Amino acid sequence: MAKLLSEQFEITADDLKSRMKSGKPVFLVNLRHHGDWDVGLIKARGALRVADDELEQHLGEIPHDQEIVICYLGPGDRPSVEVAQMLQRKGWRDVHPLRGGFSAYLDAGLPVEDLKGRSIAKKRMLLSGA
Repeated sequence: MAKLLSEQFEITADDLKSRMKSGKPVFLVNLRHHGDWDVGLIKARGALRVADDELEQHLGEIPHDQEIVICYLGPGDRPSVEVAQMLQRKGWRDVHPLRGGFSAYLDAGLPVEDLKGRSIAKKRMLLSGA
């Protein structure tokens, strides 16, 4: 059943890019496994960066009046699908897991920032191997 639901509400990085270019407000949740917390150097620009096992503690930071996109850093899309479904059960209406997660986000050339909130140019990312 989870697969059927994910096919109905997943979005691609190209979909997200189009939404962002159109000016539609999109709130990104950069979801990470708690074990990967210390190794990350970048996140999606403006995203709430949260460990998967601490999401419940950050629900108050996720707006109800914007489209929410869950972007998982890790293998597979299942964690982002599960979080999107959980948010829907808790009352969020416009929630979507990003198909391919953070890798797809990066491959689409979408904006990133370092963990201090400074934007990073794609050229700099490629040179540094980030």
